[in-house]
Amino acid sequence: MYKLIPILLVLFFISCSGSGDSDEQVAVGMKIKNGSAVIVTQTGTTVDGQIEITEDTNMRLTVLLIDENGEEFTPSFANHTYNVGETGNNISASNFNTTLPPFAFTLTATDTSSLGNSISILVKQGSTTEFFSQPVPVVVTEATSES
Repeated sequence: MYKLIPILLVLFFISCSGSGDSDEQVAVGMKIKNGSAVIVTQTGTTVDGQIEITEDTNMRLTVLLIDENGEEFTPSFANHTYNVGETGNNISASNFNTTLPPFAFTLTATDTSSLGNSISILVKQGSTTEFFSQPVPVVVTEATSES
C-alpha cells in the first residue's frame, strides 16, 4: 500500500498542474463582441476592427481575453477589475456587471463632432496590471432622420 503513495502523489501533482484554471492563463489579446459577433480583435499590439456606433445611441459590448493559445477566457472576478478608458469628448463608457463574468459595458455616443475617438481596456489583478489594450477606434456615424 505504501508503495502506491508516491505514484498517487505524482499523479495528483500532474493533474493539478495541467488544470484549466483561468488564473493560470495569461492575456495576450482580447475580443470585443456586440452580441455574438466579434467586432474587434487584438493580438499582441495589432488591433483589427473598430467599433461603429450611431450618434445618440447606446451599445452593449462584451470583452473576452485571449490567451497564448488563441483561446478565449475570462479570469476569476474575485481578484480582478476591468476598466474602460475613453478618449474623445463625444463617447462615454459605463461599466456594469463587473462582479460576474463576462465583463460587459455600455458605450454611448452623443454626436459626431469629434474625431479620434477610441477606448482602451485595462484588466488588473489587485494592483498588478494583467492586460492593457491598444486603443480601439470608435467611429460615430450620424443618425439618419426619417421624413
